[in-house]
Formats: sequence, C-alpha cells, structure tokens
Amino acid sequence: NNTNLTGYRGGDVNVSRNFTFVNTTRVSGWNVTANLTFFGLTGFRNPQPIVSFVDSSVFENCTGSICSGFNYVSSTGTVSYQVSGFTIFAVNESSSLCGVVNESRTLSGNVLDIVGNGCFDVNQSNVLFDCAGFNITGIGSGTGFNISKYGGGDSLRNITVRNCNVLNFTVGFNLSSNVSSFNSSSFTSINISNVSYGFVVNNSRDLLFENVMINASVRGLFLGNVTNASFKSLVLNSSSGFFGVSLLLSNVSFHNLSTYLLPTSLGGTS
Repeated sequence: NNTNLTGYRGGDVNVSRNFTFVNTTRVSGWNVTANLTFFGLTGFRNPQPIVSFVDSSVFENCTGSICSGFNYVSSTGTVSYQVSGFTIFAVNESSSLCGVVNESRTLSGNVLDIVGNGCFDVNQSNVLFDCAGFNITGIGSGTGFNISKYGGGDSLRNITVRNCNVLNFTVGFNLSSNVSSFNSSSFTSINISNVSYGFVVNNSRDLLFENVMINASVRGLFLGNVTNASFKSLVLNSSSGFFGVSLLLSNVSFHNLSTYLLPTSLGGTS
C-alpha cells in the first residue's frame, strides 16, 4: 500500500518501493522464509530478484536456493517471490546490474540504481560500453557513470560509451583523475536528463562528445583542466535556467551547439 518502513525498529527493518532489508543480527526472529511482493515496478523487460549479503551497494543475482517462485505482472508492475531467509532483497533487469566495469559490455535491459550510491564505475582502459538504447536510472543521487583513476598507475584511455539514456542522478558522468590525464575517449549518442550536472570532466584530454543532449538543473558541462575536447551536436536544455557550460583552464571546441531556456544574461556559459 506504498507504505515505507525505512526507520522501523531503529533502522533494522527497511521496506520501500524496491528494497527490503532486515538486520537479522539484531532482529534474529525475522530470519525466516517469507513471501515478498513489490508494487509499481513498471518498465522492466525481463526482471529478476537480486540479493546483497554484504551491504546495500553490492548486489548479485538471487539464485533458486535463496529466491524461488518469481512472478512479474508487467501491466501493474507487481513482482513476487519467496525467500529462504532475510538479508537485502530487490528487483532489477536480468544481466543488468550496477557495478564495476573492467571489460567491454553491452546492456540487455534497463538498469536501476536502487541504492543511490551511483551505478557504473569504469576503472580500466580499452573499454567499450554500449547501453544499446536502454535507460540507466538513479533515485536522485549518486553518479550514473564514474570513470576515474585515483592513486598509482597509468591514466585511463580509449574508453567509449554510447547509446545511453542516463537519468535521475546528481551527476550523469564524472570523468576525472589525480594521477594523469584521462585520455583519448569518446561519448556518443548520450541523453542525460533530470540531473544536477551532466558531465563533470577534470584533468582530461583528447575527448570526443557527439550527439549529446543534456537537461540539467545546475551545470550542463563542468570542465576543469581539459585539453582538446570536441563537442559535436550538443544540446543543452533546462526548464528552470542554469549555467550551460563552465570552463576552467580548458581548450574546448563546439560544433552545432544548441541551448534552450538558458539564462540569456549568462550566455549559457560561465
């Protein structure tokens, strides 16, 4: 009935739209078999149960020994399945979980960041990530794609992200490094909406952004110490008015830049 129990029993029980958690260490009497039902989960193509045994930022597919009897009614978005005991349970698209990306990947369905800590963390070079037109959706916080290099080692390079719809995060894409430049990468056919920042790019060079549309409330682009970045067919849109582009010590070229509903006194740039 859309009731959230996020603070029940001092936070040891959390029941919300697509998240069920019981701290069985403190509430051991609740560690029993149960029937779980989630409502209003429309938009899935091929959903499946997922489980976390560590914390709410690390999920994996829930196998038949723990989760069974899965049923999805697409017209109402109602999901039900049985569990053998309690930890953290939710629902996500089959083979489409948030997590670390260290090799090339093509999505097979929509992805939902049900926790809000951010979805994909790319930490290896020579990666092609193709969303294949599917959505990556947050819950209003975190980062859709975090592509960064911190600590020792070489900089990241030759990363391609394409055909993605990224929505409902604080930051759509974060590209940064405190080691050396984030190099020689491209982002094509990207649609970012309902975010505070579209792209945040720092200490990077030789980047191509093509066919990118951003609807953000604070900054469409924030670029710091960026060299030789090219934007082709970039659309910046806002229903509330925001700074389109912020540049700091950066060398950037724009081709076919369109801005809609940006503050005219700012010229869309700060």
